[in-house]
Amino acid sequence: ILGNHEFYVGLSNSISFLEKSGFTILRNKFVNIKDNLILVGIDDDTVKRYDGSLPDDLLLLRDLPINAFIIFLKHKPKIEKETLKYFDLQLSGHTHNGQIFPFTLIVKIFFPVKSGISVVEQEDKITYLYNSRGTGTWGPPVRLLSKPEITLIEIIGN
Repeated sequence: ILGNHEFYVGLSNSISFLEKSGFTILRNKFVNIKDNLILVGIDDDTVKRYDGSLPDDLLLLRDLPINAFIIFLKHKPKIEKETLKYFDLQLSGHTHNGQIFPFTLIVKIFFPVKSGISVVEQEDKITYLYNSRGTGTWGPPVRLLSKPEITLIEIIGN
């Protein structure tokens, strides 16, 4: 999926680099991995500054099969309440966990979901959000009191 920096540095260059590197880019679409596993990817809302359109989480998610395990790839760790029942796991990043102390504290004000796994409950459904600290940086190429991470998520099922 595309995050804010892919738009900042130039969308066509970013897409070209990712495709040449062998990645499939999910821009407001989904792909069936197996009969019971779907990956859904949506552009970061930064896209609005560049072409005026805003991705619609609900529109993208609501028509997917409810019997599948749905992984929602969204750059920023924000969940729209009306979308909770349409996916099982959201994978996000964006925050770098603050990257440099004391920004680690400030990030928590804007993105209260901590790094790592969080459980979001609504009615009879449990949804998970995993917010990765990531490995990279923005601005100065340094991290201070904010360890980088590479996350491995293993999905075990039928």
